[in-house]
Amino acid sequence: MHKSRLFLNISTFITFLITTFLVSSFLAPINASDAAVKDTGVNPVDVSVAPAASVSLDKESLDLEINPTAEGAFSSTTLNVSVTTNSKNGYELYFSTLDTDTKISARDSSKTIDSDFTGAVTSATMTANKWGYSLDGTNFYATPNSLNAAKIKDLDHAPVDEEGKTAIEFGVKVDTSLPSGEYRKTLLFTALGHGTTTRAFSGITTMQAMTPAICAAETTPSINARVATYIHTDDTNYIPSAYLTDVRDGRKYSIRKYADGSCWMDEILKLHFHSDTVLNSASSDLNSKDTWKPDDYTFEMTTKTTGNKYKAGYSLSINMTDTGHYYYTWQNAVAGSTGTDSICPKGWTLPGGKDDGDGTFSKFVATYNFPQSEAGAKDIMSTIMPFAAIGFYNYTQGKLVYNTTEGRFWSKDANGGSNAYNFYISTNKRVDNLYYNAKDKNTSKAFTFPVVCVARN
Repeated sequence: MHKSRLFLNISTFITFLITTFLVSSFLAPINASDAAVKDTGVNPVDVSVAPAASVSLDKESLDLEINPTAEGAFSSTTLNVSVTTNSKNGYELYFSTLDTDTKISARDSSKTIDSDFTGAVTSATMTANKWGYSLDGTNFYATPNSLNAAKIKDLDHAPVDEEGKTAIEFGVKVDTSLPSGEYRKTLLFTALGHGTTTRAFSGITTMQAMTPAICAAETTPSINARVATYIHTDDTNYIPSAYLTDVRDGRKYSIRKYADGSCWMDEILKLHFHSDTVLNSASSDLNSKDTWKPDDYTFEMTTKTTGNKYKAGYSLSINMTDTGHYYYTWQNAVAGSTGTDSICPKGWTLPGGKDDGDGTFSKFVATYNFPQSEAGAKDIMSTIMPFAAIGFYNYTQGKLVYNTTEGRFWSKDANGGSNAYNFYISTNKRVDNLYYNAKDKNTSKAFTFPVVCVARN
């Protein structure tokens, strides 16, 4: 571990220790073919060479010295990552912290530098005591943890000239509330040569290609698994993961198979409805109809403003433009049906909310045995799945509420004409004195909640 001197008493010195992870740097064994021995005495031999990829970095550690100010001082440094591969089909490069915690911590202080913001920020708009990364030198994003590695390059051909190099800038802003000291974090870079091994989920690339057989064939991880793998493995210490494209709008989603045996979207759905949007059964989870069109297009607002109020039974969606989060009424989430359809991609659907079978909220939380406590709620909202405290849109107030303490996610199950089941999580046990409820059933369908899809079984 590299240690650096503290230059000034009020300075904060930050060291990033860099770890590289080599993927598929091997040659396939030489195997004798099944061809018959010929009269010449020559036995044909088939030789196959597997594509390989390796990572190299221009620095072993990144050192930033920051002199904090009351409003926050910003500093950054750049790491150059080089990938070499013999694959004619190119490579993928992923980046994350080595563990599930993205905070930079000092040994002798409970203070941390967090990376928990949403969307892009600049050096000017980044809040104090935060850090992130940038690929263009201007827009900084929260650093992903080991469960949510960010794909920072995807090349579909053999690297030419500088295509094997990627520059990634790390920026930190610190104010005077942070004690001086050495703050450290370890980063992980993973390179995958295309075609080197079997990718997770049989190598599918679109959301619509998911089938019950593909999900069932992928390894089910243990409840203690916290590290993602994008290649197929029988090792249950890793969570099978992939980035799949929704063919309806080209948006890519992270998907994973969890210990409950189901394949879940690892982030909320962000399907934007335009005035001419019509979903069809070829690409959407429509089973009782061929096409469906919502009552209205996606309404855009911010978390700080008050929007329109609307009535129950209306299929409306909302995009909070400052966070990028999407919220849907239940009638919108089920694509105007009674729960047989949904706005999920074909091959996916809304989770069940009133039973304990596969693809339900109840089985998920029971499998991981989350305690009914604040710690249990925080574990759900931070280490597993996308069930974050992003609140919901209250139609009676016309604004987003509880967006720092509570998460709500629609199920496909209605509870009468006015209410529907949903997954409720809160750090202040606001409803029924519970920190989480996988079968919350007394919620109006007129509220707008986020949508998470699960693969059909």
